[in-house]
Amino acid sequence: MKLKKLRKENHLTQNDVAKVLNVNQRTYSGYELGLSEPNIQSLIKLAELYHVSLDELLGRDCDIINLNALEEDTSSLIKKIINMNKIQKLQTINFVNSLTMFD
Repeated sequence: MKLKKLRKENHLTQNDVAKVLNVNQRTYSGYELGLSEPNIQSLIKLAELYHVSLDELLGRDCDIINLNALEEDTSSLIKKIINMNKIQKLQTINFVNSLTMFD
C-alpha cells in the first residue's frame, strides 16, 4: 500500500489519519510500515479520505477512474456518456474528435 505517499501528498500527519480511522497513531504507523493491515472499513475510509479507488490504494495498476475525484462537470458528463446507447456514444465520440482535430 502507498499510505505514506498519499498521507504526505495530502499534508496530513499520522495522527490526523489515525483520528479519521478511529485508531491510535501507533496502529496507523504499523499500517504504513507494513507490520499490520487495516480492516476493510478502514481501507474504505482511507480511499474516501484520499479520493482514490481501493485498487489504487492497494497499489494495483488499473485504468479505473474515480468519478468522485473528478470535477463535478466532468463526472456528470462521463455518467451521461455511460448511460448513452451505442449510437449516441458513437456520435459523441465523433463530435469530440471533430473538436480536437486541430489541436
